[in-house]
Amino acid sequence: EDSKNASRTFGDQIGSLQAALDEAERTLNLRLNAPLPRDLDSLEHLVIEHKEFETRLQALSPEVEEVQSTFRSIARKTPALQTKLDKVVNKWNQLWNSSHLYIERLKCVEIVLSGLEETTGVVSEFELKLASYEELPSDLESLQAVHEDLLNLQNSVSQQQIVIDQLNEDAHNARRLVEKSRPNHRGPHHDLDRLDNDVNRLTNRWTNVCSQLVDRLRSCEAAYGLLKNYTNSYQTEVSWVDDSYTKLNNLSPIGDRAKEQLEPTRSLLNHVKEKAPAIEQVNVTGGRFIRESKIYDLRLQRYSDWLIEEVHPSLDVGVKRPGGRASSADHVVEELDILNHRYQALLGILYDRLRQIASLSPEDPHLQFTRSRFEPRISPSSEVGLNTTSALANYATEAVPRAQQFYTVELNTTSALANYATEAGQKQIKSGDLSTTIHSSQKAKVYLLSLFSSYIQANIAWLDTPTEKNNTISITLIKEAEDQFKIS
Repeated sequence: EDSKNASRTFGDQIGSLQAALDEAERTLNLRLNAPLPRDLDSLEHLVIEHKEFETRLQALSPEVEEVQSTFRSIARKTPALQTKLDKVVNKWNQLWNSSHLYIERLKCVEIVLSGLEETTGVVSEFELKLASYEELPSDLESLQAVHEDLLNLQNSVSQQQIVIDQLNEDAHNARRLVEKSRPNHRGPHHDLDRLDNDVNRLTNRWTNVCSQLVDRLRSCEAAYGLLKNYTNSYQTEVSWVDDSYTKLNNLSPIGDRAKEQLEPTRSLLNHVKEKAPAIEQVNVTGGRFIRESKIYDLRLQRYSDWLIEEVHPSLDVGVKRPGGRASSADHVVEELDILNHRYQALLGILYDRLRQIASLSPEDPHLQFTRSRFEPRISPSSEVGLNTTSALANYATEAVPRAQQFYTVELNTTSALANYATEAGQKQIKSGDLSTTIHSSQKAKVYLLSLFSSYIQANIAWLDTPTEKNNTISITLIKEAEDQFKIS
């Protein structure tokens, strides 16, 4: 009788315990299969809920012990009773194993979410730093400062690489634990895929930061070497051009002693022509720097555009767009244009002076031969390849203000001849021949205007676009030259 009562009590106890454990299992399974939290606040809420779950589960521990005690008091233990007990005990142990696995899963997800938050801040800081850079400077000191700043930034980036690597490792561990906690799940884990996408997206942003740094450093180093070579050679050639104009000013007026001016003029012209390869090399080096500068600036702008479109839309307000100031490429283009045009003007003045000398002695075959030998061959590229700066120059093809600026440069570069005319007048005033002074000075001014006019027409013809706008520019600038030299 006691055994029957014990069996009856065991049945009641194990039935009640089984129902409680089944309910706990359903609750835990729902949590195990629920989507992973997307932020730390949601995760904290799940942690609190699960603590309450384990508290309720732990409250069933006395019932489990009581069932086991009752089973031991049964005199005649049947296989059916043993099976019921084993089932309850196994479920009890399984619940705790799953609960512990769920806790480990929550911890791992918390690590990943915290790592995402921390790493996002680190990556964003570097992205904003890279976006704050301006166009490549055109002076060596500033360019060196940019290079050193990039090196310091690269050093900081390398120190943070371990954070990115740890985040990817934590994401891998999270996937392993989540998949283990869902043994009956079939198909993709969409919440895990979303988490991996977040990690991969951040890793790609980090990779872009690293590649941007490498590319910018390489471009900056190349630009520094090119700019150093260009600056040295440019200053050398500018000094030489200045010196050549000084020599031109020091030449005596042609006057009645044309033959005596042949040799000095021819010597200076030969010297100027021999400088063409050096001028060309300055253009080549400058062109390479312009290309490197444009690549750097374009890479910077594309990266900023990508950040605005894909990562930081609010960055659009603070990003400095190009165009607010002249870039280093524009600065070098301007310098090369001025150097090239001054050189061409110098050649033009000397060629024309040689023609004048020959025209004053038409009967002298030696002078005529010399004139024909030195006669310039006009071609679109002229003596110096002015197009070596490629389409970046576009001086005369732009709007009227740009064209006016171009010809203003030419007006300045031919001012040496005006000085020459003035000095000629002063020399002849000292000799007392006032009439010859007026004649020579006036003749030189007319000559200068003629040269300037033909040079404008040659440049407009070089454009191969004889438009009404170009003709208007030419007429306007010739009139300005007339006013400048007060030719009546």
